[in-house]
Amino acid sequence: MAINKVADAQTPNETQTLKDGPQISTAWKGHFSRSEINEYLLPGEDKTSTLLRIWGPAEGGARIKMDDVGAIGIFCGRHDKEYGSGSGRLNISSHGGLWKNEGGLHIVCNADADDPDAKAEKNAKGEARTDKDGLNVNVISGNYTEVTGEQRYIEALTVHIKATDQLILEGESGVKIISGGDIVVGGAEKTEIVENEMDIIFGQKMATSKESTEMSYDPRSTTSIITPGHLNQKVLGDYKLWVMGRQQNWIAGKDAPTPFIIGKPPAYDVKSFLDGVRIQAMKGLEMTTKTGGVFVQAQAGDVDILTELGEMNIRSTGDAKIQSTGGDLSITANAKADITAADIDIDATSGDVKITTGGVIKLN
Repeated sequence: MAINKVADAQTPNETQTLKDGPQISTAWKGHFSRSEINEYLLPGEDKTSTLLRIWGPAEGGARIKMDDVGAIGIFCGRHDKEYGSGSGRLNISSHGGLWKNEGGLHIVCNADADDPDAKAEKNAKGEARTDKDGLNVNVISGNYTEVTGEQRYIEALTVHIKATDQLILEGESGVKIISGGDIVVGGAEKTEIVENEMDIIFGQKMATSKESTEMSYDPRSTTSIITPGHLNQKVLGDYKLWVMGRQQNWIAGKDAPTPFIIGKPPAYDVKSFLDGVRIQAMKGLEMTTKTGGVFVQAQAGDVDILTELGEMNIRSTGDAKIQSTGGDLSITANAKADITAADIDIDATSGDVKITTGGVIKLN
């Protein structure tokens, strides 16, 4: 028994007719490359939908399409490694021209990452030296781009802008540089000219330089250092402070929650390890302590208190004592020495009392 069919059809067979189009009219056809120029009449009752196609060599597949609504399409053939890296490319060469678009323009460049021949080779600076990037534009002379009304947006994994002479960034209302990582600025010299400047740093600020100079030209200017923490200065050379006006140092002496100075010294501590300390004043020198007293000690050497033109007064509302524990005590006056008290005791614990005068000794 002969088998004419495998199974019975459940639906009728589909058919397609080209009675109403598209209709193709071949205007020209080449015999060597099988290139063609065709007219197309697309399906429709009005019989007005037409287009013209110019086909290149059949093996390449490149074509140009022009339709009845004024659109032009240029399609290159396929890109195949067997045809070489130049296959499927659109090459245009001219001595200039004008490209004007009344509407929007979208350019999409897809570099084949899987094709080793399509990968761009870059140098150590990240600059492309081949034509295998997604888009390469080489302008021998100047390049001017103007965007009116909106913005120009550039997004890439790495954006490299190189100027062989100068790089100028100009913004009429501002320039913003935002980075989620490090910002590194390198150059021979750096000059900033601004009306006002403010830095907001949430972490640490560190500056390293060979020499640092800060100048203010406005006589009303003020330089302020305000910190809720500590201030530390270490100078290996000389330290010179010259004040034209007045200087005021106020020290509270309160213990910090996290102290920086170890050992809890006095509220104001000045030490000179290798040489002396000198304090000079044109008019007067005042030292006042409300509690605790005043202590002056010379572990080696003399203590000289000298007044040349005025008087010297040592006064105490309580007891006053002048004592020499290791030597003699001398009180000398060129003119007259007065000792006045309700009671006067002169006691020589282990020697004599000697009173010498060139005149008369009066006892009353």
